[in-house]
Amino acid sequence: MEPLTNESIFSDVYHALIHSHFISTLLKLEHEYAIILSSFFKQRAKYLNFSMELVRCRQEMEEAVRNIGTNFTDNQVNQLAKKHIEVSEMESSKWSSALSTVKDKQRREYRDQVMKLHELLLIEKSADNAASNSVDSYLFSPLPGTSSASGPVNNKRGVQTRREDCFTVNLGAQMKTSHNLRLVSCHVLDMCRLQLSDAFTGQRLQTAISLYSNKLCGLVLLVDNRINSHSGVKKAFAEVCQQTTDFHFPDLSEQLESIQTAVQAGHNDPPHAPLQAPNEAHVHLRQTSPSARQPRLNVGDLYITRHSNLSEVHVVFHVATDDSLHAEVSSRHPVILAYRNIIKTAFNSDIKTITLPLLLVHEMTEEMTIAWCLRRAELVFKCIKGFIMEMSVCHFEESFNIQFLIPETLSDEAFNNFSTMMPSIFRMSNPLVATSQ
Repeated sequence: MEPLTNESIFSDVYHALIHSHFISTLLKLEHEYAIILSSFFKQRAKYLNFSMELVRCRQEMEEAVRNIGTNFTDNQVNQLAKKHIEVSEMESSKWSSALSTVKDKQRREYRDQVMKLHELLLIEKSADNAASNSVDSYLFSPLPGTSSASGPVNNKRGVQTRREDCFTVNLGAQMKTSHNLRLVSCHVLDMCRLQLSDAFTGQRLQTAISLYSNKLCGLVLLVDNRINSHSGVKKAFAEVCQQTTDFHFPDLSEQLESIQTAVQAGHNDPPHAPLQAPNEAHVHLRQTSPSARQPRLNVGDLYITRHSNLSEVHVVFHVATDDSLHAEVSSRHPVILAYRNIIKTAFNSDIKTITLPLLLVHEMTEEMTIAWCLRRAELVFKCIKGFIMEMSVCHFEESFNIQFLIPETLSDEAFNNFSTMMPSIFRMSNPLVATSQ
């Protein structure tokens, strides 16, 4: 028997609380902490926009660029740019350190509160005291600043209307199992964002209840071949993760650092040495030749991060991609094979819902015509169907939810075409029953 650790004890305690009447107390506490962080980010943005040092650096750069070749040489402009970057990084570092301090404090307070509530829960179970009625009336009171009425969610991206279409299909060679398929049109990060509004409780409720369960939710994020959070969708995803404190798992930056260490160790190991992934995260990486201090991933390589502070996601599969996905691809493309590994991981783990980009891209470009989209969707639909049937041989009793995500900028016509294509591809022929007269 494995010895109990603080993390395993905390997970058991949290799971017990989240399935009791104390769930409202925990969600209130998370909401209060999220409001504190929201205020922190507003204060940081205001400071970085109006800092005298940063404003002076920006003015110097603007003047140098306007007068380059006359009053300023190229070397002087480069020096000013270097100075501006150094000042910006110094200021950002100060705020990052302050943010870490705030989050560490919230994490300690939250965990202490969880343990105290668990003690109270044990007391209530052992003795039916009169105080439980008054406690319940407090626990189920509305969150501060919210109402019981529901309404449209308003965020920085505006009011989002998510287009969805759902199907239930039976897949399998002999023993068929029902699986739920959903076509969803929205931005990929809308699956992760929490809103400080009436929707906060609803968004957190299902994710919190299933956090330590066998019904986890996974999301596929298509990224470049560097393990960091400095650009593109990785940077936007890191900003979403920063908005609230993760009380259960290490911050994204810590997980990425652990993954980077594991990848570096894999590059430095002998060709046949197995790659040992750290406890904080997992990485699926093909062995490549040794490289520089920051090795790059191959297309189709993926690494996994865990999260408890997102809206509809517990696990994120970061898949390395490149511009080859903008052209025509086959079923043997490394990213398609990465989808197979993800489906296999979901079947072998407790991940029962997987959300993946149908077109293998997050954003549309000019060369992606309707015909291109239909060919790409047909390819991915057929591959996913094959992967599910392949994995169902050993897991024929398990039902899964597959969500196919398409960019929100696609037209209603394209959405309807995909919706029509899904049942035709996943349709299973029914046996013909012959009757005798």
